Amino acid sequence: MDKDKDLDKIGAHCAMKDCHVLDFLPFQCDKCFVKYCLEHSNYDAHNCKFNNRDVKVHPCPVCNALIPIPNGASVDECFARHLTLECTDKQLPSKVPKSFTCSAKACKSTEFVKVLCEKCNQNFCLKHRFPTSHQCQSLTSPKSTSPPTSLFKPNSNNNRNNNNNKTTPKTTTSTNKNTNINRGNEEINYQSHIKNQQDQLKEIRSKQNEDYRANSFSLVIIMTNSRELKHQFRKDQTLRDLQTFINSSRTDGDAPFCLAPELNLSNPFTITQLDMTLEQLKITNNITLIMIELIDDNPNQNLKKTKSV
Repeated sequence: MDKDKDLDKIGAHCAMKDCHVLDFLPFQCDKCFVKYCLEHSNYDAHNCKFNNRDVKVHPCPVCNALIPIPNGASVDECFARHLTLECTDKQLPSKVPKSFTCSAKACKSTEFVKVLCEKCNQNFCLKHRFPTSHQCQSLTSPKSTSPPTSLFKPNSNNNRNNNNNKTTPKTTTSTNKNTNINRGNEEINYQSHIKNQQDQLKEIRSKQNEDYRANSFSLVIIMTNSRELKHQFRKDQTLRDLQTFINSSRTDGDAPFCLAPELNLSNPFTITQLDMTLEQLKITNNITLIMIELIDDNPNQNLKKTKSV
């Protein structure tokens, strides 16, 4: 008997009602967060409720709203669209990054930071940032304004013509070298400028991730069948949001229940507290919630019955 108890601690039973097989390497569904055996690990095998949801969600660090991101869509584009059209928090306008469109033809990409061309002073994306990639007007060869050479001048001295003919190729080679050096310096300056822009983008995204982690915590909920539910919640979510998550993810049936902290079972949460936030109810990462099955309508009577049992 002791060996069987030790084996139960190693693995986990399948959550399917008709299965309950003890699997030493259970599979946890990445959508409903419930453990199953190998036979019921697929979405269709255990009839996952969240199988049809192909849209991912990204939280907004400004207004804490969930931004839907369809398959194949860019996170930056959806985030910029939300900030310009849907974001409702007007207290932090300075933290909202703007998007800058590319000036190249047939290019619709945007960037959070300006990438200006030093020659034409137009904004471009990282792909068309170099003058050669967006066909900058400064690279077009200007018309020659130099006076005609001595070959076209009527001179009687042939020595002067020969001297002028010898000196012209030297000036052309020197100008070509200078232009090549200038172009090389410009490309180096562009590369350093782009690295600075990428560092700025990394800092913005790291701050957004830190804000999201500071406002979220992991909560453990023990169901009536002594199994655990784990999920990531935000401090501004309400008790009603917690109730909807439990109703969609529970595996202990559809019986009515009430929630109470593990260290204070005599004071469960009431209906009047459904619209209060988790931070107001002092539900943090260190608290474990217990689901208590309601036999009567009064949760206090139910607690008395459970104690007597």
